[in-house]
Amino acid sequence: TVTDELTGEEWKVASLAPGKSETFETSYTVTEADILVGEVVNVATGEGTSPDPDEPEVPVEPGEDPESTDDPNGHLTVDKETTSETPEGGYKLGETLNYKITVVNDGNLTITEITVTDDRTGDEWKIDSLKPGDSKEFEASTTVTEEDILREHIINEATAKGKSPDPDKPD
Repeated sequence: TVTDELTGEEWKVASLAPGKSETFETSYTVTEADILVGEVVNVATGEGTSPDPDEPEVPVEPGEDPESTDDPNGHLTVDKETTSETPEGGYKLGETLNYKITVVNDGNLTITEITVTDDRTGDEWKIDSLKPGDSKEFEASTTVTEEDILREHIINEATAKGKSPDPDKPD
């Protein structure tokens, strides 16, 4: 009996002649825990019975194959785009601009306790968690001020902060 400890798969071999071998394949999906440890260690073991009545238990040397993983990377990207149509000649005092804010977890760790803030409007949103590859969208609006007109452009940024499971880089 051959057992892959990581996947739990097991294969039976009726008999194996001296100098012969059997090959088995299995697959495993790397987890966040593996990334935080920095490697995946997979051990395969075998168990069998010898025809020698004096030594019926066969000594087995386990096969171990450590593989390194990507470095832990807790990361969020915030994209903010104007969804309102820019009027000909630009926005005028008192007009409203609408935005779509997209927060993407583009790292390889789940980020929790995320706070998204629109610096200009003061809007704030909470996200419990985002798994790698997941995203969340929000909408915000702002009104053109005299300061915007004098500056000849509108500054509007959004930020996101959260907690990473990486003890070396928790923010």
